[in-house]
Amino acid sequence: MRTYSEGRVCAEPDCTTVLSVYNPSPRCALHQRQAVLVHFHRLGSAEVERHCHQCGEPFVTANPRRKYCSARCRSHAFAAREKAMRRARHAA
Repeated sequence: MRTYSEGRVCAEPDCTTVLSVYNPSPRCALHQRQAVLVHFHRLGSAEVERHCHQCGEPFVTANPRRKYCSARCRSHAFAAREKAMRRARHAA
């Protein structure tokens, strides 16, 4: 397993977190996640109208990967997929 130098500190200003020797990033986990989120929002900042894969209702989103209009529809879609997989297993 590759290791990195000991005593490295997060590259963000005013952050004094000492990085793990196993962390390849120049930032701590908190700041690395923020950098990824900022980058993600820049990918598809334009809002688009889509139709929910579960209920078919239109919704507006800036997230290019969003398929469902709400957590409820996402949860129902997951339950439907699980039910279909169970049926396929028992049918085989």
